[in-house]
Amino acid sequence: MDESQLAKLRQYMQALKALMQSLEASQDGTYAGAGKMALRSYQGLHGKVAELLPDDFYVTETLRLDADPNADDSALTNQVLFAVRQLSVYLVSITRSEPQPPRPPEPPTPPTPPDWRGFGRDLSEQIINLTRGTLKRALTNVDVEIIDLRNRPSMRDAMLENANLAGRDLSGIDVGGANLEGANLSGANLMGANFQDAHLDNANLSGANITGANFHDANLEDANLSGAQGEGANFRNANLENALLDGAVLTGANFYDTNLEDARLNGCLLEGANMRGANLEDARLENARLIGANLLDANLQDAKLNGADLTGADLSSANLEDADLRGATMSEAKIDNANFEDALLPDGTRYRDGRDLSPFIQAQKRKNEETAE
Repeated sequence: MDESQLAKLRQYMQALKALMQSLEASQDGTYAGAGKMALRSYQGLHGKVAELLPDDFYVTETLRLDADPNADDSALTNQVLFAVRQLSVYLVSITRSEPQPPRPPEPPTPPTPPDWRGFGRDLSEQIINLTRGTLKRALTNVDVEIIDLRNRPSMRDAMLENANLAGRDLSGIDVGGANLEGANLSGANLMGANFQDAHLDNANLSGANITGANFHDANLEDANLSGAQGEGANFRNANLENALLDGAVLTGANFYDTNLEDARLNGCLLEGANMRGANLEDARLENARLIGANLLDANLQDAKLNGADLTGADLSSANLEDADLRGATMSEAKIDNANFEDALLPDGTRYRDGRDLSPFIQAQKRKNEETAE
Protein backbone atom coordinates (compact mmCIF):
# COMPACT_ATOMS: atom_id res chain seq x y z
CA MET A 1 0.00 0.00 0.00
CA ASP A 2 1.52 3.35 -1.07
CA GLU A 3 1.59 6.51 1.03
CA SER A 4 -1.40 8.13 -0.70
CA GLN A 5 -3.57 5.08 0.01
CA LEU A 6 -2.42 5.06 3.64
CA ALA A 7 -3.27 8.73 3.93
CA LYS A 8 -6.79 8.12 2.62
CA LEU A 9 -7.20 5.14 4.93
CA ARG A 10 -6.23 7.21 7.95
CA GLN A 11 -8.68 9.88 6.86
CA TYR A 12 -11.48 7.33 6.73
CA MET A 13 -10.41 6.02 10.14
CA GLN A 14 -10.86 9.49 11.61
CA ALA A 15 -14.33 9.67 10.09
CA LEU A 16 -15.16 6.23 11.52
CA LYS A 17 -13.94 7.34 14.92
CA ALA A 18 -16.19 10.40 14.81
CA LEU A 19 -19.15 8.23 13.77
CA MET A 20 -18.42 5.78 16.59
CA GLN A 21 -18.34 8.58 19.17
CA SER A 22 -21.69 9.91 17.90
CA LEU A 23 -23.24 6.45 18.05
CA GLU A 24 -21.96 5.86 21.58
CA ALA A 25 -23.46 9.17 22.64
CA SER A 26 -26.78 8.11 21.13
CA GLN A 27 -27.03 5.21 23.58
CA ASP A 28 -28.63 7.57 26.09
CA GLY A 29 -31.26 8.64 23.54
CA THR A 30 -29.57 11.94 22.67
CA TYR A 31 -29.86 11.33 18.94
CA ALA A 32 -33.08 9.34 18.81
CA GLY A 33 -34.28 8.88 15.25
CA ALA A 34 -30.80 8.96 13.71
CA GLY A 35 -30.53 5.21 13.03
CA LYS A 36 -31.03 5.41 9.25
CA MET A 37 -28.66 8.36 8.96
CA ALA A 38 -26.00 6.36 10.86
CA LEU A 39 -26.52 3.40 8.52
CA ARG A 40 -26.04 5.58 5.44
CA SER A 41 -22.91 7.12 6.96
CA TYR A 42 -21.38 3.72 7.65
CA GLN A 43 -22.28 2.35 4.22
CA GLY A 44 -20.66 5.39 2.59
CA LEU A 45 -17.44 5.06 4.58
CA HIS A 46 -17.38 1.30 4.09
CA GLY A 47 -17.69 1.80 0.34
CA LYS A 48 -14.69 4.15 0.31
CA VAL A 49 -12.60 1.68 2.31
CA ALA A 50 -13.65 -1.17 0.01
CA GLU A 51 -12.47 0.86 -3.00
CA LEU A 52 -9.03 1.12 -1.41
CA LEU A 53 -8.96 -2.58 -0.46
CA PRO A 54 -10.88 -4.33 -3.28
CA ASP A 55 -9.11 -7.67 -2.73
CA ASP A 56 -9.74 -7.78 1.00
CA PHE A 57 -12.69 -10.16 1.38
CA TYR A 58 -13.10 -9.38 5.06
CA VAL A 59 -13.66 -5.70 4.27
CA THR A 60 -15.69 -6.04 1.07
CA GLU A 61 -18.01 -8.85 2.22
CA THR A 62 -17.87 -9.64 5.93
CA LEU A 63 -17.99 -6.04 7.14
CA ARG A 64 -20.60 -4.95 4.63
CA LEU A 65 -23.73 -3.98 6.57
CA ASP A 66 -27.09 -4.63 4.94
CA ALA A 67 -29.23 -3.87 7.97
CA ASP A 68 -32.98 -4.20 7.96
CA PRO A 69 -34.29 -0.71 7.09
CA ASN A 70 -37.47 -1.52 9.00
CA ALA A 71 -35.62 -2.19 12.25
CA ASP A 72 -36.39 0.15 15.12
CA ASP A 73 -33.99 3.03 15.70
CA SER A 74 -32.31 1.49 18.74
CA ALA A 75 -31.59 -1.85 17.04
CA LEU A 76 -30.35 -0.15 13.87
CA THR A 77 -28.02 2.13 15.81
CA ASN A 78 -26.56 -0.80 17.76
CA GLN A 79 -25.93 -2.78 14.56
CA VAL A 80 -24.11 0.17 12.96
CA LEU A 81 -22.08 0.76 16.14
CA PHE A 82 -20.92 -2.85 16.18
CA ALA A 83 -19.94 -2.73 12.50
CA VAL A 84 -18.08 0.59 12.96
CA ARG A 85 -16.07 -0.87 15.84
CA GLN A 86 -15.12 -3.98 13.86
CA LEU A 87 -14.03 -1.98 10.80
CA SER A 88 -12.10 0.53 12.92
CA VAL A 89 -10.19 -2.18 14.75
CA TYR A 90 -9.36 -4.01 11.55
CA LEU A 91 -8.05 -0.84 9.86
CA VAL A 92 -5.89 -0.08 12.90
CA SER A 93 -4.30 -3.53 12.55
CA ILE A 94 -3.64 -2.90 8.83
CA THR A 95 -2.10 0.54 9.25
CA ARG A 96 0.12 -0.61 12.08
CA SER A 97 1.50 -3.40 9.92
CA GLU A 98 2.45 -0.98 7.10
CA PRO A 99 5.99 0.47 7.11
CA GLN A 100 6.00 4.07 8.24
CA PRO A 101 7.88 6.81 6.37
CA PRO A 102 10.85 8.39 8.15
CA ARG A 103 9.94 11.26 10.42
CA PRO A 104 12.08 13.95 12.00
CA PRO A 105 13.16 13.16 15.55
CA GLU A 106 10.77 14.43 18.16
CA PRO A 107 9.85 13.56 21.71
CA PRO A 108 7.69 10.44 21.72
CA THR A 109 4.04 11.12 22.37
CA PRO A 110 1.90 8.24 23.58
CA PRO A 111 -0.95 7.61 21.13
CA THR A 112 -4.49 8.32 22.27
CA PRO A 113 -6.08 4.91 22.85
CA PRO A 114 -9.33 4.20 21.03
CA ASP A 115 -12.50 4.18 23.09
CA TRP A 116 -13.38 0.53 23.64
CA ARG A 117 -16.30 1.02 26.04
CA GLY A 118 -18.72 -1.91 25.99
CA PHE A 119 -16.26 -4.28 24.33
CA GLY A 120 -14.33 -5.37 27.40
CA ARG A 121 -11.04 -4.19 28.82
CA ASP A 122 -8.72 -6.53 26.96
CA LEU A 123 -10.54 -6.99 23.69
CA SER A 124 -8.87 -4.17 21.74
CA GLU A 125 -5.38 -5.64 21.99
CA GLN A 126 -6.74 -9.09 21.19
CA ILE A 127 -8.41 -7.94 17.98
CA ILE A 128 -5.41 -5.92 16.75
CA ASN A 129 -3.27 -9.07 16.74
CA LEU A 130 -5.84 -11.31 15.12
CA THR A 131 -5.78 -12.54 11.54
CA ARG A 132 -8.82 -12.44 9.32
CA GLY A 133 -9.49 -16.12 9.91
CA THR A 134 -9.72 -15.73 13.68
CA LEU A 135 -11.38 -12.34 13.98
CA LYS A 136 -14.85 -13.80 14.32
CA ARG A 137 -13.73 -15.50 17.55
CA ALA A 138 -12.94 -12.19 19.21
CA LEU A 139 -16.33 -12.05 20.93
CA THR A 140 -15.38 -14.69 23.47
CA ASN A 141 -16.06 -13.50 27.02
CA VAL A 142 -17.76 -10.34 25.75
CA ASP A 143 -21.17 -9.03 26.64
CA VAL A 144 -22.90 -9.27 23.23
CA GLU A 145 -26.07 -7.58 24.37
CA ILE A 146 -25.90 -5.00 21.55
CA ILE A 147 -25.91 -7.55 18.74
CA ASP A 148 -29.19 -8.39 17.02
CA LEU A 149 -28.52 -12.10 16.62
CA ARG A 150 -31.79 -12.80 14.85
CA ASN A 151 -30.45 -11.06 11.75
CA ARG A 152 -27.84 -13.81 11.53
CA PRO A 153 -29.50 -17.01 10.24
CA SER A 154 -26.69 -19.20 11.54
CA MET A 155 -24.09 -18.90 14.27
CA ARG A 156 -22.89 -22.47 14.07
CA ASP A 157 -19.63 -23.09 15.93
CA ALA A 158 -19.62 -19.50 17.22
CA MET A 159 -17.50 -18.66 20.26
CA LEU A 160 -19.94 -17.17 22.79
CA GLU A 161 -18.40 -18.30 26.06
CA ASN A 162 -19.84 -16.33 29.00
CA ALA A 163 -21.94 -14.22 26.62
CA ASN A 164 -24.79 -12.23 28.15
CA LEU A 165 -27.97 -13.01 26.19
CA ALA A 166 -30.42 -12.77 29.07
CA GLY A 167 -33.98 -11.98 28.03
CA ARG A 168 -33.15 -11.87 24.32
CA ASP A 169 -35.49 -13.11 21.57
CA LEU A 170 -33.39 -15.80 19.90
CA SER A 171 -36.24 -17.98 18.69
CA GLY A 172 -35.20 -20.24 15.82
CA ILE A 173 -31.52 -19.32 16.01
CA ASP A 174 -29.01 -21.96 14.86
CA VAL A 175 -26.05 -22.22 17.25
CA GLY A 176 -25.24 -25.87 16.59
CA GLY A 177 -21.76 -26.76 17.82
CA ALA A 178 -21.31 -23.30 19.37
CA ASN A 179 -19.40 -22.71 22.61
CA LEU A 180 -21.87 -21.18 25.08
CA GLU A 181 -20.11 -22.35 28.21
CA GLY A 182 -21.15 -20.18 31.13
CA ALA A 183 -23.43 -18.08 28.93
CA ASN A 184 -26.38 -16.24 30.48
CA LEU A 185 -29.58 -17.13 28.61
CA SER A 186 -31.94 -16.65 31.53
CA GLY A 187 -35.42 -15.59 30.47
CA ALA A 188 -34.45 -15.74 26.79
CA ASN A 189 -36.89 -16.84 24.08
CA LEU A 190 -35.20 -19.91 22.57
CA MET A 191 -38.30 -21.45 21.04
CA GLY A 192 -37.33 -23.79 18.19
CA ALA A 193 -33.63 -22.90 18.49
CA ASN A 194 -30.99 -25.43 17.44
CA PHE A 195 -28.33 -26.24 20.07
CA GLN A 196 -27.27 -29.60 18.66
CA ASP A 197 -23.71 -30.48 19.74
CA ALA A 198 -23.44 -27.10 21.51
CA HIS A 199 -21.41 -26.62 24.70
CA LEU A 200 -23.70 -25.22 27.40
CA ASP A 201 -21.94 -26.46 30.51
CA ASN A 202 -22.52 -24.08 33.43
CA ALA A 203 -24.88 -22.01 31.26
CA ASN A 204 -27.87 -20.26 32.82
CA LEU A 205 -31.17 -21.00 31.04
CA SER A 206 -33.40 -20.45 34.06
CA GLY A 207 -36.87 -19.28 33.09
CA ALA A 208 -36.02 -19.51 29.39
CA ASN A 209 -38.55 -20.58 26.75
CA ILE A 210 -37.01 -23.69 25.16
CA THR A 211 -40.24 -25.02 23.67
CA GLY A 212 -39.37 -27.28 20.74
CA ALA A 213 -35.66 -26.45 21.02
CA ASN A 214 -33.14 -29.05 19.88
CA PHE A 215 -30.38 -30.02 22.37
CA HIS A 216 -29.48 -33.33 20.69
CA ASP A 217 -25.96 -34.37 21.82
CA ALA A 218 -25.47 -31.02 23.59
CA ASN A 219 -23.40 -30.71 26.76
CA LEU A 220 -25.46 -29.12 29.56
CA GLU A 221 -23.44 -30.37 32.51
CA ASP A 222 -24.05 -28.19 35.59
CA ALA A 223 -26.43 -26.00 33.56
CA ASN A 224 -29.34 -24.20 35.22
CA LEU A 225 -32.72 -24.83 33.54
CA SER A 226 -34.88 -24.24 36.59
CA GLY A 227 -38.33 -22.93 35.70
CA ALA A 228 -37.69 -23.31 31.97
CA GLN A 229 -40.66 -23.80 29.62
CA GLY A 230 -39.70 -26.66 27.32
CA GLU A 231 -42.69 -28.55 25.99
CA GLY A 232 -41.50 -30.95 23.29
CA ALA A 233 -37.83 -30.00 23.66
CA ASN A 234 -35.33 -32.58 22.36
CA PHE A 235 -32.53 -33.61 24.75
CA ARG A 236 -31.76 -36.92 23.08
CA ASN A 237 -28.33 -38.23 24.07
CA ALA A 238 -27.51 -34.90 25.75
CA ASN A 239 -25.38 -34.60 28.88
CA LEU A 240 -27.31 -33.00 31.76
CA GLU A 241 -25.21 -34.40 34.57
CA ASN A 242 -25.70 -32.39 37.76
CA ALA A 243 -28.00 -29.98 35.90
CA LEU A 244 -30.71 -28.02 37.74
CA LEU A 245 -34.23 -28.42 36.29
CA ASP A 246 -36.40 -27.80 39.35
CA GLY A 247 -39.88 -26.61 38.40
CA ALA A 248 -39.23 -26.86 34.66
CA VAL A 249 -42.16 -27.63 32.33
CA LEU A 250 -40.94 -30.39 30.02
CA THR A 251 -44.13 -32.19 29.03
CA GLY A 252 -43.58 -34.39 26.00
CA ALA A 253 -39.85 -33.69 25.99
CA ASN A 254 -37.44 -36.26 24.57
CA PHE A 255 -34.74 -37.52 26.97
CA TYR A 256 -33.96 -40.75 25.09
CA ASP A 257 -30.57 -42.08 26.27
CA THR A 258 -29.91 -38.77 28.05
CA ASN A 259 -27.46 -38.53 30.94
CA LEU A 260 -29.26 -37.00 33.94
CA GLU A 261 -27.04 -38.41 36.64
CA ASP A 262 -27.22 -36.32 39.83
CA ALA A 263 -29.61 -33.92 38.10
CA ARG A 264 -32.33 -32.12 40.08
CA LEU A 265 -35.83 -32.32 38.64
CA ASN A 266 -37.88 -31.59 41.76
CA GLY A 267 -41.43 -30.55 40.90
CA CYS A 268 -40.64 -30.92 37.21
CA LEU A 269 -43.57 -31.49 34.81
CA LEU A 270 -42.59 -34.48 32.67
CA GLU A 271 -45.98 -35.79 31.59
CA GLY A 272 -45.64 -37.94 28.48
CA ALA A 273 -41.88 -37.39 28.36
CA ASN A 274 -39.75 -39.99 26.60
CA MET A 275 -37.02 -40.99 29.06
CA ARG A 276 -36.31 -44.40 27.63
CA GLY A 277 -32.81 -45.56 28.46
CA ALA A 278 -32.07 -42.33 30.34
CA ASN A 279 -29.48 -42.37 33.13
CA LEU A 280 -31.19 -40.92 36.22
CA GLU A 281 -28.87 -42.42 38.80
CA ASP A 282 -28.91 -40.34 42.01
CA ALA A 283 -31.28 -37.87 40.34
CA ARG A 284 -33.84 -36.01 42.47
CA LEU A 285 -37.39 -36.18 41.13
CA GLU A 286 -39.30 -35.32 44.29
CA ASN A 287 -42.93 -34.36 43.55
CA ALA A 288 -42.20 -34.57 39.83
CA ARG A 289 -45.15 -35.33 37.51
CA LEU A 290 -44.22 -38.30 35.33
CA ILE A 291 -47.75 -39.24 34.29
CA GLY A 292 -47.59 -41.48 31.22
CA ALA A 293 -43.83 -41.01 30.93
CA ASN A 294 -41.76 -43.62 29.11
CA LEU A 295 -39.04 -44.86 31.49
CA LEU A 296 -38.43 -48.16 29.74
CA ASP A 297 -34.88 -49.40 30.49
CA ALA A 298 -34.14 -46.21 32.43
CA ASN A 299 -31.56 -46.25 35.22
CA LEU A 300 -33.18 -44.86 38.40
CA GLN A 301 -30.76 -46.40 40.87
CA ASP A 302 -30.65 -44.37 44.10
CA ALA A 303 -33.03 -41.83 42.55
CA LYS A 304 -35.27 -39.78 44.86
CA LEU A 305 -38.89 -40.10 43.70
CA ASN A 306 -40.61 -39.05 46.93
CA GLY A 307 -44.13 -37.88 46.17
CA ALA A 308 -43.63 -38.32 42.42
CA ASP A 309 -46.68 -39.07 40.27
CA LEU A 310 -45.90 -42.11 38.09
CA THR A 311 -49.50 -42.77 37.09
CA GLY A 312 -49.51 -44.82 33.89
CA ALA A 313 -45.73 -44.54 33.50
CA ASP A 314 -43.83 -47.33 31.77
CA LEU A 315 -41.11 -48.61 34.13
CA SER A 316 -40.61 -51.88 32.29
CA SER A 317 -37.04 -53.20 32.70
CA ALA A 318 -36.09 -50.04 34.58
CA ASN A 319 -33.51 -50.19 37.35
CA LEU A 320 -34.94 -48.80 40.62
CA GLU A 321 -32.43 -50.39 42.96
CA ASP A 322 -32.26 -48.41 46.23
CA ALA A 323 -34.63 -45.80 44.79
CA ASP A 324 -36.81 -43.82 47.20
CA LEU A 325 -40.49 -44.04 46.19
CA ARG A 326 -42.04 -43.00 49.49
CA GLY A 327 -45.34 -41.25 48.91
CA ALA A 328 -45.14 -41.83 45.16
CA THR A 329 -48.22 -42.67 43.08
CA MET A 330 -47.76 -45.72 40.83
CA SER A 331 -51.34 -46.31 39.72
CA GLU A 332 -51.49 -48.38 36.51
CA ALA A 333 -47.73 -48.12 36.03
CA LYS A 334 -46.03 -50.85 34.00
CA ILE A 335 -43.31 -52.56 36.00
CA ASP A 336 -42.59 -55.73 34.00
CA ASN A 337 -39.03 -56.93 34.68
CA ALA A 338 -38.23 -53.78 36.65
CA ASN A 339 -35.60 -54.06 39.39
CA PHE A 340 -36.83 -52.78 42.79
CA GLU A 341 -34.06 -54.35 44.87
CA ASP A 342 -33.85 -52.58 48.27
CA ALA A 343 -36.06 -49.75 47.02
CA LEU A 344 -38.20 -47.81 49.50
CA LEU A 345 -41.79 -48.35 48.36
CA PRO A 346 -44.66 -45.81 48.49
CA ASP A 347 -45.73 -47.02 51.94
CA GLY A 348 -42.21 -46.58 53.37
CA THR A 349 -41.36 -50.27 53.51
CA ARG A 350 -38.34 -51.72 51.73
CA TYR A 351 -38.74 -54.07 48.81
CA ARG A 352 -37.69 -57.69 49.23
CA ASP A 353 -37.45 -60.35 46.51
CA GLY A 354 -40.78 -61.79 45.51
CA ARG A 355 -42.91 -59.08 47.04
CA ASP A 356 -46.18 -58.41 45.25
CA LEU A 357 -46.32 -54.80 44.08
CA SER A 358 -49.76 -55.03 42.52
CA PRO A 359 -51.42 -53.26 45.51
CA PHE A 360 -49.48 -50.10 44.67
CA ILE A 361 -50.33 -50.40 40.98
CA GLN A 362 -54.05 -50.92 41.64
CA ALA A 363 -54.55 -48.83 44.79
CA GLN A 364 -55.24 -45.52 43.08
CA LYS A 365 -57.46 -47.20 40.49
CA ARG A 366 -59.63 -48.69 43.25
CA LYS A 367 -59.74 -45.35 45.03
CA ASN A 368 -60.99 -43.61 41.89
CA GLU A 369 -63.65 -46.28 41.36
CA GLU A 370 -64.83 -45.90 44.97
CA THR A 371 -65.00 -42.13 44.57
CA ALA A 372 -67.09 -42.52 41.40
CA GLU A 373 -69.58 -44.76 43.23
